[in-house]
Amino acid sequence: MPTDQPKSNPPKSSSEILKLTDLGFRMAIIIALGVFIGKWIDGRLAMAKPIFTIILCLLAIGGAIYMVYRDVSQPKK
Repeated sequence: MPTDQPKSNPPKSSSEILKLTDLGFRMAIIIALGVFIGKWIDGRLAMAKPIFTIILCLLAIGGAIYMVYRDVSQPKK
């Protein structure tokens, strides 16, 4: 009984795997920095609500998505 599921193409070399792993780590670092800096600012200003944490977290997520888009949309060399 054949299945009509598309087959995923695995990365062809270890350099592609390393590139994707690096991309994930960079995303995590950018988002974590946004959260930690936002928490630090909220603590320094004694904010009742975590306004800066939320704003910087969202900006960091947007920046990380833009970084992924920029890296993925570049033509392969």
